[in-house]
Amino acid sequence: MFETKNYHKLAAATMAAASAVVAVTPVAAAADDTVFPDVEPDNDHYDSILKLKNDGIVIGDNGMFKPYEPITRGQVAAILMKALDLELKAPEVGANLTQYSDVSPLGSDYAYQIAAVTEAGIFHGDNGKFHTYTNITREQMATVLVKAFNLDKIDADEVPLTDKNISDSHRANVQVLANLNITNQTDDFQAYDNILRQQFATMVVKSMEASGVTVTEDIEVNSIGTSEAAALTENTDGGRDFEATIRGWNDALAPEGTDVYVTIPDDKLQGHVQLKNSDGQTVTAEDGEARFNGNPENIYALETDKDGTINFTLTGEMDAYAQPTIFIDNGDEKGELDAEDTQATGEMTSFSEAVFKNSTFKALDQNEEKVEDVQAGDEASFVYQLLDQNGKMSTSLEHTPTFEVKNLGLNPVEIEGQTLPQYGSETMQIDSENGKAIMNLTAQGPAHISVQASTPETSIPDKEAKLQFKAGAELKEGMYYTGTGNLNEDDREAKKLTLYINDHRHELPYDEADLYFKRKQVSIDTFEEESMHASTYVFYNSKSDENDQFNLTGNLHVANGMLGPREMPTPVPSDDLKINSLEAKIEQPPGMIGTYHNVSFRGTVAFEDIEEVKEATVTFSHKQSEETGDRETRTIYVNEYGMFAGSLSQYPFSGGSYIEDFQFYEQLTITYTNAKGEEKSVTKDYEF
Repeated sequence: MFETKNYHKLAAATMAAASAVVAVTPVAAAADDTVFPDVEPDNDHYDSILKLKNDGIVIGDNGMFKPYEPITRGQVAAILMKALDLELKAPEVGANLTQYSDVSPLGSDYAYQIAAVTEAGIFHGDNGKFHTYTNITREQMATVLVKAFNLDKIDADEVPLTDKNISDSHRANVQVLANLNITNQTDDFQAYDNILRQQFATMVVKSMEASGVTVTEDIEVNSIGTSEAAALTENTDGGRDFEATIRGWNDALAPEGTDVYVTIPDDKLQGHVQLKNSDGQTVTAEDGEARFNGNPENIYALETDKDGTINFTLTGEMDAYAQPTIFIDNGDEKGELDAEDTQATGEMTSFSEAVFKNSTFKALDQNEEKVEDVQAGDEASFVYQLLDQNGKMSTSLEHTPTFEVKNLGLNPVEIEGQTLPQYGSETMQIDSENGKAIMNLTAQGPAHISVQASTPETSIPDKEAKLQFKAGAELKEGMYYTGTGNLNEDDREAKKLTLYINDHRHELPYDEADLYFKRKQVSIDTFEEESMHASTYVFYNSKSDENDQFNLTGNLHVANGMLGPREMPTPVPSDDLKINSLEAKIEQPPGMIGTYHNVSFRGTVAFEDIEEVKEATVTFSHKQSEETGDRETRTIYVNEYGMFAGSLSQYPFSGGSYIEDFQFYEQLTITYTNAKGEEKSVTKDYEF
């Protein structure tokens, strides 16, 4: 039976016979970058031949490869034995050759190789003969490769195989090669032709790739962060992260699931050091040890991800040090690091006192997942945690960060038992517990929270996080909502305004509501007149003893042709002057000459200016407007919630005639004077 010299975890099925465990010999560190004198670099099969040569799978004939000669069955046996690293005990050689009358254990060329591939079930001969020197045809080659690499066990979409000139006994295997893109000659496979040596080299390499047999040529290790890591203490887990990328020949990434091992030689280790996988779990070594002990067989198994990469963390006690070796167990000694294994080392890392230089600050939902928004009514939290010199979190170090909280939204927010009103701000100090400072909050209606966290007693940079409570399908009493819509003739007759609030459609009666425009209560006629075009509204869903309210944010109309309400996002308040949406749409309505361009915008003024600023200036211009002087400037209304909205339509025709070389505006500037008398301005460019 076979002896297993090496082991390699395959991404697909185990190769050949169940008794034959496959490995591939590692490439020597100084692999030759030339092939053979008779193989030119522009040969389509050059890379494949180079790979097989460097892997020791082909050695040529008197220094030549003879790429254009047909390959014989004996030569195929020799290549597959090396590619699959098949080994046979001496007594098994003769036993496997008894079925062939033309092969003798003594004196026959390729006798050992033929015995090996026969034992593996790859060849079985023809009427008691192996036909060592007979050329192999392309369809025979397909069957041999499918058997050798178990290619029929790999899932793949079936591709059309239209060539009718393939023997029934080989057709299914040719189909497998086509499905795996090992061959693309599906219309004319040339099944009965002899396959050339150079063609067979490429077929073998493609089969190795498809089956997951990877000859590891390179391990690239990234030692992340500083070499002076924090030690494992009661205040922090500390540690240092490492990343290793495994590549095969031709720079191909190792298949997902490839076994990679980590160890630390005795002379590169001091003190107690442990390994955590990418999930943060402590890994037990193959020998059952929970920490590194310096022995060759003290190895930790990890598997590559889809990017051919492993990630792990080393943690160590105070004053420990370690330098990891990452390797593929493809050398002579199974289950331990040896000189023949493909390997690379990470950077020497020492473990000492933690130095907290940074922090992490994020908003979490009630499932403790990082989020930017949650549903109104749900619970959420802001979590602040100190980070050591390698970005590892403090697990119990006591600290009390300061949270500067701003409610940028229309509705109150409940924070740690306190109510923060709309546009309110509060400074809060939150004591840490288990290394985390947590601020819990919730809001029953749409709200926007901005928090800046700081630790005044340290030099750690301040961190900012934001969270939006978004409206659901149900509108709750006593809450404010921002939506977009417009009134058509039918709406005015029914006295209902259709508002789109967070993509939910609501038909809301307004005949008995309080109606506002430009910070004043207006008549129903004025409200309807100003609502003819798509607009932004603040809607107050009243309690039982109150009236509903509609506050219209005035549109700036420059020409006509507004974007539809579904395409008008709700403005999100900001603590900086911000244009929240700048959308452009090119249209060519029926019966019109040329196109017209619509640009719509929404935004808010700065947080501290909401109560004071009532107007802003909007300017549409060309990017080179200083030269042309061509621009459109209008005054825009800012409502009591700091919101503004507007649109521009440009028509490249006049009097029914198209204007040649018409230049559309491609720049928008919003300007206003803040509560301190300072001019604030923001400019956005857009393109059609």
